[in-house]
Amino acid sequence: MASDFNGGEFGVGDTIAATGASSASAAGGATDDTLAATATATAQAPPDTRTGATTRADGQGPTTVLPAVEDQDGRMVLVPRTEERYRRERVLGEGGMGIVELARDADIGRSVAVKRLRAPRTSPTAVARFIDEVRTIGRLDHPGIAPIHDVGIDAEGAFFFVMKYIDGETLEDIIERLRSGDTKAHAEYTFDRRTAIVLSILNTVEYAHSKGLLHRDLKPANVLVGPYGEVLLVDWGIARPIGGDADRIAPEDEEGDDGGDGRSRLVSTHEGAVIGTPLYMSPEQARGETNGLDARSDVYSAGVLFLELLALRHPLDDHKSVPAICSALQTVEPPGITQSFWEHPGQDPVPAELRHFVRRALANDREERWQSVGEMLAELERVRAGDFRAQCPATFMKRAQHRTLPFIDKHPLLAILGSLLMVTMLSGSAASLLYLLLGA
Repeated sequence: MASDFNGGEFGVGDTIAATGASSASAAGGATDDTLAATATATAQAPPDTRTGATTRADGQGPTTVLPAVEDQDGRMVLVPRTEERYRRERVLGEGGMGIVELARDADIGRSVAVKRLRAPRTSPTAVARFIDEVRTIGRLDHPGIAPIHDVGIDAEGAFFFVMKYIDGETLEDIIERLRSGDTKAHAEYTFDRRTAIVLSILNTVEYAHSKGLLHRDLKPANVLVGPYGEVLLVDWGIARPIGGDADRIAPEDEEGDDGGDGRSRLVSTHEGAVIGTPLYMSPEQARGETNGLDARSDVYSAGVLFLELLALRHPLDDHKSVPAICSALQTVEPPGITQSFWEHPGQDPVPAELRHFVRRALANDREERWQSVGEMLAELERVRAGDFRAQCPATFMKRAQHRTLPFIDKHPLLAILGSLLMVTMLSGSAASLLYLLLGA
């Protein structure tokens, strides 16, 4: 939940002065001079002319604003305090651009996630991308997007922003647990539960599209699943307007050679001629078509994510470099319905109707995909409800069963009579066939 207080009306000095008056009254004698001496000024050094960063002259990061409330001889006293506001606890994740840490907000008394720009990546381009991400998230208000609570500069001069913390796990972690045969994970994340997670993701992406934004980096690592069913889509750092021109901020490639063969290079956001995560890019994104990308690119990426969540493997796992993946994306067809790709030890085969659904999302020709995430979302809701087209023998039988069940609920007696009649007819046919075969 977003914080209602953003510090917009009062600075640190104003707050200390306001609380100091109350403290003086309660303590019976504390003077304004004493309170002024206790308060810490927010003096700033001149800004860095290259990055625009400003550091505090006292070498500290953001400090607490709220006073401590103490009981002194039965009287409530407000005591000014100056402590580090966001106390770092542990690293939650790292990327090429920054690091995300769990921290404790000493003012509000809650856990928060703090994303910091890496100190070496303080070029104007890196800072501009950071600002873009902050303002992109700031214009989005949806349950599937973690809100930003605060922005600032730490003691080392690194920009950071503070956002809601979800005590959960990434979809990437969940896939790894399922892939390893974790029985608890398989019991919790049935195919229906996995479908529900993807529906939540699509709902969030549809909202972003309604605001004119493409995410461009949909992948399991960017989806957080909370302990109470929350599903949040994170990392909006390369989101851009739908159908817009090329990135206003020119990309940098500071992470090494394109031909690196580590899997981390393939599942992390890559900047250079193409922008995104190679294994989850659409074919047009892999071709470097930054101009005019539309909703169908996110449709494709969401399809790859869903495929991996269902089958627990990626169709391009055998490709070990960025160029190889970008090339394969132009020609490789999605796995066939009857291929063994859909079968994985430790779980049942992926339902046929979900296989058909994913294959449409992964069409190389964007004209053959859903033309919007809204269409994709509506179709998946129908599939989950059992209302899907008969595209193979398995889906034909399931569709027939789905259509028959409401009739059985409404007319149970007729259903029983019909079943008995069917059994009688089959028995008679079997007897006749046996008679003919025996020649009696």
